[in-house]
Formats: sequence, structure tokens, C-alpha cells
Amino acid sequence: MALSIPVLLFAGCSDHISPHPVVVEGRAREVRFPQPWIEQTSGNVKTLLPGGNLFYEIRKPADVTGNRLLFAGMSWVAEGRKYPGKKPGDVLYSENIYSVDPDKNYEVRAASDDEWQRAQRVSESVRPLALPSNDKPALDHNGIQIKRAGEYWGLVSPSPGGKVVAVFSYSGKQTKGGIIPFMGGGVKSGDVYWDVYDARSGSRIVSWYAKSVPSPGIGSNAAWVEDRYLVTPLQGGSNSLVITDLLPVRNP
Repeated sequence: MALSIPVLLFAGCSDHISPHPVVVEGRAREVRFPQPWIEQTSGNVKTLLPGGNLFYEIRKPADVTGNRLLFAGMSWVAEGRKYPGKKPGDVLYSENIYSVDPDKNYEVRAASDDEWQRAQRVSESVRPLALPSNDKPALDHNGIQIKRAGEYWGLVSPSPGGKVVAVFSYSGKQTKGGIIPFMGGGVKSGDVYWDVYDARSGSRIVSWYAKSVPSPGIGSNAAWVEDRYLVTPLQGGSNSLVITDLLPVRNP
């Protein structure tokens, strides 16, 4: 059974149901793509890529100077589904691909499949560390106390080069029925917090939060782009990501 959902061509979801990040410290920017990830188009019907906006891959053009990044949605062929030229477990990329240019105020534009094929993958999924229990507000990482901002631990991950450590936590009312929201338990709506710390000094270099986020405990789909960017999806129905720039700010 396919997980995709046929929908008519439409614009992005309304802003009133979508959370927005509030930057407390450092540099973080919300980027919204014009449409959700589309698996395929047939006439005026677009089929959504399974997984919503949570799964994606980031590539960097090898033949372009600067920091421009390419984004595409990503999913996998499910068991029992026939897909031309692919077998179960193979990766599916979205039809729509977007270019984001941090050097041009995070300008978003459509990118071509040719650009995507010529680009090199630069995203790396977060590697979570073991988490302490929620009654402990801090985690010891190489002798440095890493604190959480929310009520519950969600994720702690060092960057690929180990220069910084990202901490994801969340708050909200726990519901009965277990720890997983779609099975009736967990936190169904709440606030998310992302903080990034220098791995040597322990100083906080980036901090942002978002209020009233559906299923706030889902934060493991974040990705590193080398030691330069941390990219995190925002729940809430829109194809929205938060890009955190970890390059130190240069004083003029």
C-alpha cells in the first residue's frame, strides 16, 4: 500500500497553523519552500512524498563558489510497492528541488534535476549521544555541563568535526497512553528548543525556540552540513526548515 496522498495543486499551508522560530542568541533563519515535497505529478494532481517534510537531503554544487545549498525531499520505496527502476528500500527523491543561498539573505529558488545530479551530498544525519533521565537538567560532555532549555531531553549530538554540540529539548503536557504521540501518548503539542554549545569552552553560541509545535518530541531528523550549518525541520504542516549558521560572527 502506497503511503503517498494524491492532492490538487496548492499553495503552502497557512501561517496561522505553522510555528515560527524565535532566535535568542546567534544566527538561525527559517526557510520556507513554496510547496511540500512532491513524489510525482500526473496532470493537475500531485502525489506527496511519503514522510512529509521530515526527510530530506542537502547537496552543494561543486562548480559554484559560495555557500549555496540544494534541498530535496527524501523517502524510500516501501515493501510491496512497484516503482519503475527501483526495489524496496531504494531512496526516492522529490520532484521539486530548491536552492537556498545563505550569501543572498537565504534566497530560495527552484533548482533543476541537472543541478541536483551534479551536486555533492554534504548533509549528515545527527549522531545522538546517550541521554540522561529527565530529572537531570544537564549532561556531562567531556567535562563540560551541557544544559537543556525544555522540560524533556530530546537529542544531544556533536557536529561531524566535534567542534560544537547541539541540544534539542522540548516542553509540553504529557498525555496518557505511552510515550509516542500518534499512539495516544507523549506530548502532542508543545514547545521546542535548540541550543548549540562550543564543545571546548561549553559556551552557548546559538539558541532558538518555537511555540505550539505539533509532536514536539520528534527532532531526530536534524542534519549537519559539515561544521558550518545545523538544519532542523519544523513540524506544523508547512515545508519549513531552520538553518543555523555556526560560523563565528566577524566584527567589522
